Amino acid sequence: MLSTGSPLAHEGFDYVYRCFKSELCLSSISGGTDIVSCFALGNPTAPVWRGELQCKGLGMAVEVWGDEGQRLSEGKGELVCSKPFPSMPLGFWKDEDGSRFRAAYFERFPGVWAHGDYAEETPHGGLIIHGRSDAVLNPVECASAPRKSTGRWKRSKRCWSRSPSASKGRAMCGWCCLCACATA
Repeated sequence: MLSTGSPLAHEGFDYVYRCFKSELCLSSISGGTDIVSCFALGNPTAPVWRGELQCKGLGMAVEVWGDEGQRLSEGKGELVCSKPFPSMPLGFWKDEDGSRFRAAYFERFPGVWAHGDYAEETPHGGLIIHGRSDAVLNPVECASAPRKSTGRWKRSKRCWSRSPSASKGRAMCGWCCLCACATA
């Protein structure tokens, strides 16, 4: 069973094992549509630790970095992927010069994908995700603006406040550029 959307709380693990099946491999995962993959996920051959994501994804150089760009062996920091990965996007739709794509993922640590998650590595080789590190706006804020071209409302998964639109000062979508605020 997979859990995603936000880190599964300890109580969530307890509930599943108490009410569904105690021998289940319950895997809390982290990644997303933007990378068509997971940075951290489950492993049916390893133990499940309450409140943790079991392991790093294959082909992903996942690390936790401090503010100065140093790898942290313990403590909380930014979840990064320090090397290109097989499903890494090449850019955003209608971002001809690539500036929004770079601002969304490569601005904090040049050349290194910073995913926008606050995390820490565990002694078991897994991760704990503590939440967002990138001042994400509530998607409803972006969904409330009609799209310029059609007047329809379009909801994005993630909107980034650190990439303000030059024309209106609103946040640009750092996920798929289909957000209303990217075209309003």
